Amino acid sequence: MLKHIYLILIATFIFGFITGIILWLLNHTGQEKIFNIENDIEEGMSIIARSYGGCDWAGCPSYRIDEDGDYAYILRNRQEPEIRNDGSLEKTELRLLADLLDDTNLEIIEGSDFSGTCPIAYDGIGYKYVISYEGDSYSFDSCKEDIEGEKLFDRLESYFKVFEPHGSM
Repeated sequence: MLKHIYLILIATFIFGFITGIILWLLNHTGQEKIFNIENDIEEGMSIIARSYGGCDWAGCPSYRIDEDGDYAYILRNRQEPEIRNDGSLEKTELRLLADLLDDTNLEIIEGSDFSGTCPIAYDGIGYKYVISYEGDSYSFDSCKEDIEGEKLFDRLESYFKVFEPHGSM
């Protein structure tokens, strides 16, 4: 009888472990590494942005802006082909972005704590940013750092709509 209990416990553990791996893979593969953040950081300026949360099942967009203003927007949807939009920011827009970067204390914001309710808690959208600027790299998450109301991050969030294939700047 004791042997049967051990077999049931071992079988339950193995089944739970395999189920956990499958669920983790279904929820954490695909969109997280649209851009390889570790290898893409450059000396000048680089911004990588990714949305997450309520858009996960339909496909959350990501984009990257390089120092010269070139951008790549990618939307990966599990049911449809990838949507990609490449372009370049206008010089005035690139200058505005550079001014916002100069005027924003990225170190202080990176050390801040978000105190509100994260929108993904009610199927909303959150944003993650990796900003490489003047040789330093900063990571931000709209549900972890207090970026709300910061002009730079408001601008970066607006690019998700601007860079869509039907958007315009």
